[in-house]
Amino acid sequence: MTSQRTPLVSALLDRQPELHSEWMSELRTAGSANERRIGEEDLKSQTSEFLRLLADAVHQNNTTDLSRPEWSATKSFLQELSRTRVLQGFESDHTATFILSLKQPLFSRLRTELAKDPAAMADATWVYRSVTRLSEWPSNSWMTRRSTPCSISRVPAVWRPS
Repeated sequence: MTSQRTPLVSALLDRQPELHSEWMSELRTAGSANERRIGEEDLKSQTSEFLRLLADAVHQNNTTDLSRPEWSATKSFLQELSRTRVLQGFESDHTATFILSLKQPLFSRLRTELAKDPAAMADATWVYRSVTRLSEWPSNSWMTRRSTPCSISRVPAVWRPS
């Protein structure tokens, strides 16, 4: 697939340091950055890596079929993040918070950029919703046994998928 500079790609890449900073702020508000089981630098590294992988996959212009090869690195990252969190003693809602806390800063940018294009906003919303589901694809059966299912009611309403 050819790469294309879509509004979602722009929202992920333009002023990425600010997006990253706002995401980290959301994580702090949720308590993730204060967790003693994971250091601030590790969390910064993981959020930076996820933003990069997400932007790369979206930039390849396939946002409708997340089973395609361009999404494999993003899926692998989220699966490894989930596995690592389980081994560190986190419940699955911690991984959900990691992903869903990106929603506010990302959609703030998209609302500004796509104010006059509701169809593009709907497309971006669909992609984000699909990406949040990537972490639900366990790569190993042990993950299903060791982690508890994420109860959406335990995730603050602000971070729930639309």
